[in-house]
Amino acid sequence: MLTVLPVLAQQPVPSGPLDQHALFVKDRVTRIGAGRKLTVEKLDGTKLHGTLASIQTDEFSLEEVDLKRVETVRYSDVQKISNGFNHKQLITGQRSNPTPGWIQFAVIGTVFIVGVMLAAVELRKS
Repeated sequence: MLTVLPVLAQQPVPSGPLDQHALFVKDRVTRIGAGRKLTVEKLDGTKLHGTLASIQTDEFSLEEVDLKRVETVRYSDVQKISNGFNHKQLITGQRSNPTPGWIQFAVIGTVFIVGVMLAAVELRKS
């Protein structure tokens, strides 16, 4: 005897149109491009780091580097998305979000200038 089960139960449920934030996330994902590294922070606080595998209409997939599996993420579930990701920290074992290079340069430059100014003041005192 052959039993036939409906296939409709296995098909994904179509969703409505994307809201403004989801469209922004989709645009960012498209600009980053398949095969590039990215960091995704979901609305539930979960952070994913990996290589963008594919881009679909309502979602995208990334090869998660720490979990070693492909994760599918809906654009509407994303809070923040960044290009690239950093290496794991030795103490915490966690990855930090990528910081733009100009911010790192500004912080290092400011520390250097303050150090030079403090040294100049000390030299004037003596």
